[in-house]
Amino acid sequence: MKELADLGGLASASEIAARVGISRPGATRLLETLVLTGLLSFDEASKQYGFGLRVYEWGALANPTRRLMPIIRREAVKLADELKRRVDVLVAEVPDVVHIEINDQMDGLVITTPSHHRTPWWRTASGKVIAALGAPDLSEQLIAYAQQTGAPLEETIPEILEQIKQIQEQGYALALGTYSNTIGVVVPVFDSTEYAVATLTVPATKEEFTETNQAIWLAAARGAAARASAQLGSRRRIILGVV
Repeated sequence: MKELADLGGLASASEIAARVGISRPGATRLLETLVLTGLLSFDEASKQYGFGLRVYEWGALANPTRRLMPIIRREAVKLADELKRRVDVLVAEVPDVVHIEINDQMDGLVITTPSHHRTPWWRTASGKVIAALGAPDLSEQLIAYAQQTGAPLEETIPEILEQIKQIQEQGYALALGTYSNTIGVVVPVFDSTEYAVATLTVPATKEEFTETNQAIWLAAARGAAARASAQLGSRRRIILGVV
């Protein structure tokens, strides 16, 4: 299942066999069994396997997706419509930040596209926002993983901790594309625990990311995040850059 997801959610038996390291007949038998259980589907025209409806049913039950997404999605769609630009929703799942969905304009309508992309949390502004403003146990796990990982870090731990401190003070983050390709504003969404459980991100190009646009997008994003947070039971007041 993971290999299929890594291949983009659609792949042939040969592609999956090569990825897993088993024979094509062996992969086909396994895949057909998963088709019979409803976990996978098979397209006769393309000869490719994809995820079945049962996977989507299980995904709808996942925490935090089940509890958070209907509310956050509604505000993300409103924000995308208001700004006439893309808005992304991300959550943390140690040791990663998970890109849940993209809300983007198409022919005057906001289209929501599910996403399953994962990135080590310290490489994203969204991950740092959740590490800064999330529940203490989650924040501790995220920071501990960054300290213990054998993978090379683009920044030193003191630099990451300094950024987290800055986010705690200002209540949001600006993604400047220094260590990833993402540029934009990132704001937290809180629930009744008063800790950040997700982020709304308004991505942009370098040319678009002027001080004027930053201010407009930040104000609108924080308004959307405040509405979502209130519906999730938070009593925080989020106004512009003040938490």
